[in-house]
Amino acid sequence: MNRQPSTNIERRSFIPSVHSALSIIEEVVVDGKLPRYTDNSITDLNVYLDNLRQIREEGISESFEEYTYGIAGLGCPIFNSRGEIVLNLGAFRSSASNHYDAQITRNLLQKGAREITQAISSF
Repeated sequence: MNRQPSTNIERRSFIPSVHSALSIIEEVVVDGKLPRYTDNSITDLNVYLDNLRQIREEGISESFEEYTYGIAGLGCPIFNSRGEIVLNLGAFRSSASNHYDAQITRNLLQKGAREITQAISSF
């Protein structure tokens, strides 16, 4: 089936759980592939799902020009009391930046995400 992808994925502002990711994917998959925005876009569904599992396990994701050329980012999932990802704490930078310490940024984002998760997980 050849159809145009929906723009619904762009309105979502969270890193989905694998279950909800599948429902989003159904809306945007065209000819068995995810949309390609740049040469670095993940278009293989299995690679995308593996990345989601890795993000849940490691508590961080990294993007380098996957959606927009010139933009790199880090993001950390924030979980509710049921272990569902409900928010994302992220930081973006120019992909050409030489004045960047990725490990410091990762540590700060992960610490902030843990603190927010603890604060909201009682609800």
